[in-house]
Amino acid sequence: MFCSHCGYKLEDGMQVCPECGTSAGSVSVPAGDIDVVDNSKITEEYSVNSVRKVKKKRHIAFLFIIIFIIGAITSSYYRQYRNDVKELQTYIEQGSIEEARNKADSMPKWQAQKAFDTINHDIQSENNAYIKKKEFDAGFYSDLQEKVLVLHEMEKLDEPTMKSMPDLEYCYEETLQNDELSVAEGYMLFLQEIQMDYDVSVQDKMNHAQEVRSSYESAKLKYESGSYQEALDICKAIVPDELDIVYQENTAALLKNIEEAYSKVVEENMKRAVENQDYETIYQYIKTAKDGSSDIGKYTEMENQYLEGAIKAVKSLLSYENFESAYTTCRAVAECLPDNADVINLFVETVQEYVKNLLSSLDFDTAEEILSEGLNIFPDNTELTTLQARLDNDTWRVVYEVFLSDLYGETESIEFTLYPVSEMAIPYLLVIRDNNSYEFYKYNENDRNVEMVANQKFDTYIPAEGLFFYFGQTFDKGYFSTTTNESWTGYSFDGKEFVLKYRLEKIQENHYEAITNKVLSSEDTYMKDDEVISESEYNTQVKRIESADGMKVYSYSKDNINAVIYNNQVR
Repeated sequence: MFCSHCGYKLEDGMQVCPECGTSAGSVSVPAGDIDVVDNSKITEEYSVNSVRKVKKKRHIAFLFIIIFIIGAITSSYYRQYRNDVKELQTYIEQGSIEEARNKADSMPKWQAQKAFDTINHDIQSENNAYIKKKEFDAGFYSDLQEKVLVLHEMEKLDEPTMKSMPDLEYCYEETLQNDELSVAEGYMLFLQEIQMDYDVSVQDKMNHAQEVRSSYESAKLKYESGSYQEALDICKAIVPDELDIVYQENTAALLKNIEEAYSKVVEENMKRAVENQDYETIYQYIKTAKDGSSDIGKYTEMENQYLEGAIKAVKSLLSYENFESAYTTCRAVAECLPDNADVINLFVETVQEYVKNLLSSLDFDTAEEILSEGLNIFPDNTELTTLQARLDNDTWRVVYEVFLSDLYGETESIEFTLYPVSEMAIPYLLVIRDNNSYEFYKYNENDRNVEMVANQKFDTYIPAEGLFFYFGQTFDKGYFSTTTNESWTGYSFDGKEFVLKYRLEKIQENHYEAITNKVLSSEDTYMKDDEVISESEYNTQVKRIESADGMKVYSYSKDNINAVIYNNQVR
């Protein structure tokens, strides 16, 4: 019997086909309705079909196994890929450069590049999101810095990511509002590190903003310590950027507090100064109060109220030669009333007297300081300008005047003049004393003093020749003769020493008798240097020397000082 489904030959008694599992059930067929079938052929045919079906099923199963193996391998590889990429990304996000580099080197290049591309894309997205939300803060900057620096170090930071980086000016403006300027400064250094260009003018803005904050803190400390004047000066100099709203408000509020506190102190000190007639302090406080107050009219009245007393005080101080106090008081008044004619005249007079007093002791530094202060108050004043020019250009004249004054204190019989020396811009001071001692002094520009260069006795001077002459006479007596020597020696002065030019001599020899002491013979010899000359030539030369005009000198007096030292200019 055969299976009705697959044709498998069934043994007697089988209820189920072992090949396909179909129920075998009995079937009765009339003998006349069926043909006789060759069992061997049927068996062969069903056997072939059975084998084909079995092979087909085996192929399908094998295919499923292969697919499963490939899927398992692929899944495992993908999981490893994802783990490698994730690990590389983690190292980059943590800023671990060495670990990231080692991990990238252990991965296939395309996988590592895929990770780099992903991180670059993430950075771009984060940059755009933060810019859109305007939340450039320390947290964002810190995260951004770590990732970008690793990519930059590994040369994997792409161009689109660089272009997506927030602009430095945008960062500055945002952090300025949040008062996180240090974030912007750090970001600027970060841009420098990754070699990204930025507007350098923003750096100047950040520096200015930092100076504003530093000055504000300094003014605040001064205010809290009670140093209101210093706090006021610092606070007034603070000029925040127009975008720096926070510090515009902070500075304005601090300035108001300082002015209110300082105003109370000024009023208290003013009361004490008025009681003590301390006009210097009065006008100093008036000026300070005017600078920091909106009620200008109130202090203008006070200026005029105390003016008469201040002028009297300054004049009194000048009369007692208390020049320093007179100057400080007058300066305080002049700073408050720079347009008042009486104040201007008094101030100029005070400065002139004070400066002259300082120059008399050769205190040039203080004199220059006083003149500089005076010209700051009255820059166009002719008298002060002239005095400044004199101090700048004619210091040597002042030094010579002071030096002569000191010499005159030692002796009242000195004469002086200026002696020009070739190639020297400043002439020498020639002083002649009673004993015909000619002393040459030179002005030393280094220490603003005078030093003696040379001195020698002379009897006359020939201006046309520029020669100084000294007359000398010697007498030598022997047993039977006497020798008399008269000489005129001429010198020039080269600025360092006296140089011998020539010498005229008359040598007279007399011979005597031993017993009677009678002159037996007399002989005169005339010499010019080492040459013998005639008597007439000698007499002519001597007459020229003795009739010379001599050196034109002047006795010490204020008029002569003005005429000789200052060329009759206003001093």
